[in-house]
Amino acid sequence: MAGILAVIFIALLIRKSFFSQIFSTIDVKKQYATKLGLQLLFVWLIVVLGFFGFYKKNIYDYYFGIIYPLPFLLVGLTAVTLHRFRITRIFSYALVVGLLVFNWLGRPFLYQPNNQLGQVRGIAEEVVKKTENKPFNFALISGGNSDHAYRYFFELWGKAPVTIENEQVDQQRISVTDQLLIICEDISCQPLGNSLWEVAGFGRAEIEGMWDVSVVKIYKLRHYQE
Repeated sequence: MAGILAVIFIALLIRKSFFSQIFSTIDVKKQYATKLGLQLLFVWLIVVLGFFGFYKKNIYDYYFGIIYPLPFLLVGLTAVTLHRFRITRIFSYALVVGLLVFNWLGRPFLYQPNNQLGQVRGIAEEVVKKTENKPFNFALISGGNSDHAYRYFFELWGKAPVTIENEQVDQQRISVTDQLLIICEDISCQPLGNSLWEVAGFGRAEIEGMWDVSVVKIYKLRHYQE
């Protein structure tokens, strides 16, 4: 639908000589204004792609927000240009109809949601069950996700884990409980000896239990016994 709106928008600009009105004070013709508009779109594309070329970290979908309108404007301009000439007018109609069909077939409500909220809640419930209503420390080993979603449910149910403090703050090690519950979202998860502070701060440990829950693994660690 956004592509169709772009077609209408470009058509109105050209029909009403929008660019010609802007540059009328300096007597610039409509053809020059349209050419200038194409150049601006081209510069817009090149500059954004150039910035992404220099960016060496991970690129996420929302980074492209700066360039989202550009494809629609280009498609709209292409459809209007094809419509100007009788020999190519049929292709402009085909482009518009094709976009309508493509967008209709790809409508998002055709597919079931992934129910991430329900998954997180179910995993958090299993963690609480494994604690046997005793104080516990908690850690999440993941490729980049935050543990806030799990902690939200812990707080909601009044089962918040004990946060392990630095030895300089907690010299008596009161914040270290008898059990550490770990959620592993990483397939190659190795909880023992992991460098994550929530794991390393617990101290030397051994695995008491391991369970497959939904798309993760839950580990229960206890202090190592000689």
